[in-house]
Amino acid sequence: MEPKGVDRVADIKPTKLEWNLVVGVARIYRIPCQWISKDAYSMELVLQDKHGDRILCSIPYESVSIYECLMKENRIYSMSNFIVKVHRSGLKVTSHKYKLGVFLKTNARILSDDVFPFSPFRFTPFREIAEMCASNNIFLIVVGKESPENIVTKTGQSSKRLRLYLEDVEKNKMKCTLFGDFVGEALSFLEKTDVQPLVLVGQLFKPHVW
Repeated sequence: MEPKGVDRVADIKPTKLEWNLVVGVARIYRIPCQWISKDAYSMELVLQDKHGDRILCSIPYESVSIYECLMKENRIYSMSNFIVKVHRSGLKVTSHKYKLGVFLKTNARILSDDVFPFSPFRFTPFREIAEMCASNNIFLIVVGKESPENIVTKTGQSSKRLRLYLEDVEKNKMKCTLFGDFVGEALSFLEKTDVQPLVLVGQLFKPHVW
């Protein structure tokens, strides 16, 4: 059963700190540190409440080691006390105007999976995707890729590099270069997909790959 006094994600704004949420974790990804490739600059959570509304929650570097053991994708949590700020920069992975920041007084507690029916997937008919292409949403198609390369970083560490060739609905072309662990994640995702070309829409691809 859902706890009492729960706020809606859609109502969140920077008017108070004492927000109480019951949310499922739809996605977890890490923003890599530009100085030390194996470390995360931050850990990002896409949170979704029972109404289907989503908001991004950012966990800073100094707290990543604490939350990476606690927070898991597809689980439901009771969370409270956040810093709320305008989502002006970085990847826009939700439509919410604001995003949440974790600080020392933030609380998170895992709940049973039967609190509310949670699904991180949002399946969209092809006709709706075609209609959305006329809006400001970005749709990219992988039209080619090179073989992954072994490289050595400036700090002397061994790593990998992969180049993807992308195309939008207007046939504009661009190139995307992935490094490190993202190479394996991208290849794993692409190899499991039988549809060619592959359309990258919504949560099909982890945001940090871009």
